[in-house]
Amino acid sequence: MHEFILTDNGINMKSITRAAYYYVINCLPPRMAITILYIRRLGRVPNLKNPKDFSEKVQMSKLYDRNSLMSVCADKILVKKYVKELIGDRYVIPTIWSGKELPVRGARLWSLPYVIKANHLSGGNYFVRSENDLKWAAIEALTERWLSTSYSPHKHEWAYENIEPKILIEPYISRDHVLPLDYKLFVWKGITHYIQVDVDRENSHKRCFYDPDWQKCNFSLEYPLYEGEIEPPKNLGKMISLAEALSAEFDFLRCDFYEVNGVLFFGEMTFYPDSGFGRFIPREWDRRLGDLWE
Repeated sequence: MHEFILTDNGINMKSITRAAYYYVINCLPPRMAITILYIRRLGRVPNLKNPKDFSEKVQMSKLYDRNSLMSVCADKILVKKYVKELIGDRYVIPTIWSGKELPVRGARLWSLPYVIKANHLSGGNYFVRSENDLKWAAIEALTERWLSTSYSPHKHEWAYENIEPKILIEPYISRDHVLPLDYKLFVWKGITHYIQVDVDRENSHKRCFYDPDWQKCNFSLEYPLYEGEIEPPKNLGKMISLAEALSAEFDFLRCDFYEVNGVLFFGEMTFYPDSGFGRFIPREWDRRLGDLWE
């Protein structure tokens, strides 16, 4: 549900328009809704009869791929058991606490620093680095909003449809309280073809891509291209082999890792990068990645 905001001039019309837009989108058949969202984001009509581009094939996955493991792997809590069974628990960030709502304030005695997450959302994170970040009234409002938000309806990301919303507390994995580089491996049929690297995610978010031999590729996705060179992670080979092991049951998977002080950590998995609405820069790479998805 969307909140209408009262201003000095009355009701915020932008809020009403947004609420009406998403209400209509949610009422439409999935294929029609996806077509409208695709046109709005990418400025062209998707070919859903004979998809060629990566962005089009993500939409087809949302509409038709019903591998039950996808829901397990999209859940930030349940995926940990799956990862442990396949590659061992040494790569899994421990869970400090999880539940359907935050415990009473007196029970929140978690050691700093930590991160508060929603298990069913993309971007549902709140970083608690110090006592100054413990603004519980704001955190409680934020987590309540997370728990009442479904990621599936208007974007039709089926893998999230049956996830029970929960709150997850994990240790804050960082280097001197700075978010580490985020390595996102694009894996088709158990083979890694590209590694997306996200840089400076909290301030001036940029991206770049490397191939498995760590040769930089001249494209980005949705965010500006990071022009600098990035040293390969120490555990690059291990990272690739683990991502390929985790992707064995899927046609396509993006598998995320962090490396902090030479230690490798599993991040998360997704089947719908940017929900298939991300802009490739330049656009030709949308087709190149699409060609890898048979």
